[in-house]
Amino acid sequence: MPEHFHLLIKPEPSDSTSRWMQELKKRTAQRIVATLTENALHPWCCRMLTRLRLPSTVHSDCHYRVWQRRFVPFNVYTEKKRLEKLDYMHHNPVKRRLSFFSERDFSLRSK
Repeated sequence: MPEHFHLLIKPEPSDSTSRWMQELKKRTAQRIVATLTENALHPWCCRMLTRLRLPSTVHSDCHYRVWQRRFVPFNVYTEKKRLEKLDYMHHNPVKRRLSFFSERDFSLRSK
């Protein structure tokens, strides 16, 4: 998806989801901003840095924001619900016409 992603994880211990997401967002944001900065001569990278730049009115030690501040956790307690969420994740790009087939379609065809 061009503007978001879905992630199905099982952190251990289960109450570490917030800390896990905080680290994921921190590390990937640093890498994304560093890569865009290194390639700022490319017009697309320059445009992305401009879009990610925080306004001067934001009092933060960061100059860019890659991720939204919050995430929406959804607890999955059963195998049925896990498969339902996995199917949704696989078919979301197909529904948005970003792909013709989901990975699940390919795995079913190979059996």
